[in-house]
Amino acid sequence: KNISGVGMDPNVIGEIGIRIEPPKTDTKIEIIIVDDITEESHGNAIGIGLADMISEKLYKKVDIKATYENIITSSYLERGKIPMKFPTLEDCLSTAMGIRNWNNDTIRLIRIKNTMELSEIYVSKAVYNSIKDFPSIKKKGELIPWDKTGDL
Repeated sequence: KNISGVGMDPNVIGEIGIRIEPPKTDTKIEIIIVDDITEESHGNAIGIGLADMISEKLYKKVDIKATYENIITSSYLERGKIPMKFPTLEDCLSTAMGIRNWNNDTIRLIRIKNTMELSEIYVSKAVYNSIKDFPSIKKKGELIPWDKTGDL
């Protein structure tokens, strides 16, 4: 909630979670996985319905009463639907990769801390190869396995 009024910034993810409204951008995000919510949200997980998969860690932090109150006030019920829940972030990603038949060479993955802080991100090899020549892109380190990135 403290990141965006909708939980995730619609200008970043391209979706506003309102059934009767078109997407905000032409962003082609196929699967959104969310692993956590901020302490400042106090369990208010408005916008959780914008995700496709969530981790058990996030699910355990959700205050349903606070979330539902905020969803009802906003009147956009789609934003409060609970996505598929998996034990860990790694389980979410493995499932997504299996659904789309992605592998470590083909997956176009971007991992961000949140939709408000985009100055430092982790990207998969396929994404990096397509953006590495952009003048505004600066590589900070070497390629590391996606499950070794730790907390952003």
